[in-house]
Order: sequence, then C-alpha cells, then structure tokens
Amino acid sequence: MAEPRTYHGGAAPHDVLGEADVGKVIDASFQILGDVGVKFDPKSRAMDPFSDAGCTISSDGIVRFPRDLVQEAIDSVGRSVKLWDRSGTNPIEFSDGNTILMAGVTCLNVLDLESGTPRPATSEDLATITRVADALGDIDGVCLPCKIADRPGVDGEIEEFVTVVSNTTKPLTYLCNDSLALEAAIEIATAIRGGPDQLRERPYFCFMVTPLPLNYLEENTDHIFLCVENGIPLFPCTTSVGGAAAPVTIAGNLAHCLATDFAGLVLTQLLEKGSFCTCGSVPVFIDPATAEMGGFPEMLLAERAKSQILRSLGMPPCGGIAGTSAGRREFDRYNACISTATMLQTAYSQPGYCWCLGSIDSLMTFSLEALLYCNEVAGWLRRIWKGIRVDEETLALDVTRSVGPGGHYLGEEHTAKHCRTELWNPKYFRFSAEKSGEASPNKREMMSVIEEDLRRILETHRPEPLPDSVQSRIHSIVDKFRAS
Repeated sequence: MAEPRTYHGGAAPHDVLGEADVGKVIDASFQILGDVGVKFDPKSRAMDPFSDAGCTISSDGIVRFPRDLVQEAIDSVGRSVKLWDRSGTNPIEFSDGNTILMAGVTCLNVLDLESGTPRPATSEDLATITRVADALGDIDGVCLPCKIADRPGVDGEIEEFVTVVSNTTKPLTYLCNDSLALEAAIEIATAIRGGPDQLRERPYFCFMVTPLPLNYLEENTDHIFLCVENGIPLFPCTTSVGGAAAPVTIAGNLAHCLATDFAGLVLTQLLEKGSFCTCGSVPVFIDPATAEMGGFPEMLLAERAKSQILRSLGMPPCGGIAGTSAGRREFDRYNACISTATMLQTAYSQPGYCWCLGSIDSLMTFSLEALLYCNEVAGWLRRIWKGIRVDEETLALDVTRSVGPGGHYLGEEHTAKHCRTELWNPKYFRFSAEKSGEASPNKREMMSVIEEDLRRILETHRPEPLPDSVQSRIHSIVDKFRAS
C-alpha cells in the first residue's frame, strides 16, 4: 500500500517580516481599498451589493471600501475547503498547513516532443499533458496546463474543460474568460457529481478569477457570482508587475496584490458569508533596463512575505511561482535550476496552493519534461514536509547498544524495517552505484532518464474513463452551449 501523500510537516514556515511590518502591509492594502479604490465595470452586478454595504462608488465604477467592511469579510471568509476527485471519494484540502501542487497554467505553447521546440498548443497536447499529470503520484491535480490555441472563444474554453475532465480523475482548477464557459463547466461538473447539491457538498474544481491589478472586468464579477451561487471555491489571481502595473518595491507590490484580492473576497462574502475564497495574486517584477521579467530573488521573497501575511489573517496562502521558470526554448539545465529553486521555496513559505508546475518561459510554454522533473522535486518536498519522527524506535538506542562502537547497521532488522520509510526514493536524483549491466542515472544525462519515463507513461497510462451515461450528458451540455 502506497504511503499517503504528505502536504505539510511539523516545522514552522520561515517568516521574512516582523509582526509590525506585516501590519503595515495589510494597512497599506486597506488604505488603497479605501482611498484609491478598485475599478469595477459600472454595468456589473457587483454594484448593488457594494452600494448596499456602504461602499462609495464613482460614476466610472471605482469602488472605495470601508475598512470595517474589508475586515469583516476577512473575518467571515471560509478558512478551508476540500476539493474532491472525479469519483468524489478522494479529497485534497486547501487550508493553512497543506500545500497542494498542480500542473498548469494556461500556457499558449508547448514543447514539441519530437523537435523539442515551442509551438502553439492543441487539444491533443492538453489531453496528453493531463494524462501524464494523472500518472504522476506527487502531482495533486490539474490547473488547465495549456490553452487550445486554434480554438479561441467560448467553444474552445468549454472544450478545454471537457478535455481535462476526460483525461484525469484528479481534482481540477479551471479558469476561462467567457462566463458561458464557466456555466458549462458547472453543468458538466454537476452531471459528473449527480446533482447540484452533491457538487456543492463535494466540489470537483475550484475557479481562478483573473482580474487586472485593482481592476475587475464585468466577466470577473460574473464569475464570482456564478461560483458563489453554485458552491465553487474560488480565488482572485492577478499578476501584479512591479515597475509596470504596480510599484517596483516589494512592499508596494504586495499591498496592490492584497488590495486586488480583498476586493473580490469582499464581494464573495456579501453574496454568501462563509464561502471559500483565498488570495492568489502573484507579485512579480519588471527589469527597467530590458522591459523583461526580472527580480527573481525578489519574487521569491515577495511570495514568502505574502504567505506570511495571509497566514497571519488565518487564510491559506497561495504560491504562484513554484515549479516554473523564465528560461526559454527548451527544458535545459537553466530551467531545471530555476524550477528547483521555486519548488524548494515552498518548503519555507508553505503556501496552500501552487498551480504552475511544468511551465517555462514565464508561463508561456508548457514542458512535459519539466512536469516530470517537478514531480520528482515534489517527492523531495514531501519528504521534507514529513519531518523527523523522534521516539524510542527512531532514536534506536537498543540497536546502538547491540551493535556497539565500530559496528555497522546494514544487516540489522532496524535498518530493513525503516530504510524505505525513512529515505526518499528518487527516480532522477540517484546517488547509487552502477548496477550490473545497467548505467545508473547519475552516469547518464538526467534528461534521457526523464524522456524514457515520459515515453513509458505515454505508452502505458490510461486514466479511468468517464461512464458512458456521463459522457452522453456532457455531449448534450456542450451541444446546448454551442447552440447558444
């Protein structure tokens, strides 16, 4: 029987801010919400709830939030939620103390398996990536790894959800632009669960709302209404680019991220107190000299600070950059290095949710090789999260007395009993000596080992299919939305 996944260990997260500084960043975000405001489309359904709650609303849709209203929403929001797999039997939990790792997110390109060069992603690519993610034991779910490049619009977005649903049994994160696509996804998830009450009780997917920094479009608020009304867990997530759409300083960028997220969170609580919403916006930075993404250590530092701030509010933090890198063209040593750094960052920040595993080129390109590599590093992380068991058995004083000074432990029953549970068993990071007739991975290029493993998965792994009755219902739902 496989050992249960470990999401969190006993060690405390590594905080980077003093308690007073945490309060200053939160206060700055409240001041932005109250003094500057967040722009909402004046035609959106959010205007009535905001007005009724005492917000000040300008004619062009800028909403200014009373401090007490924001604090009340933070206090009432759901602190945790379980996301269930397709069968509704195995949950993962979003909460402070768990870190969920998902393949994603919305890359426009993929690395072609034959040529190794980037090209626009297709429906077949999305199916393949999802099927591989389904096979990887340390990947918890799938967060729409790539878009279908040749099918923009609502039909393509519905096809993306159907493709992911059909190729993994794991829990999902979904995001789209068109509200009709979200309506279709909810109907499909309802058909899979067997009814709306069952979906609300055991959510199958969570939804990522994607506003601009301090700016919610009409479709963003429509998404929030749909999710809250149907019991779909959600989180706002914008990319706040320091030096462009936000201040270049880490503290200023963090305040913008939090203000954007809190605005969406307030709306969820006005619609349904206690509904689940957490804050997923990502502080990144631009290099003024090149106009390209830069500030790598600053991004890691900002993510760690954001996790600390949300944890201080009792909310599960999200971590946006784990498992991704900015390297282009191929999954090479540079990308592996950066991916490792962003993954291992989570051992310190302990975010509740990471959704970018397998992406390179600043989230523009998806690499299956990178996903397998992230799965390996995820196993490394889970061993760290497992922590150190300290008791009479693991202190091993009896066996130490038996072996005595100068002895060895290889033949001891204690070693045989604990070696497989105490030691991480990697596929690609092997340090073992060469076996007879077989070169060990440390004698070959690691990439060739990953490619062999990938070929095996593609040849042998087939996710459990959807029941025929559910497939028929999904086809009917898709046809209905295409007709509309």
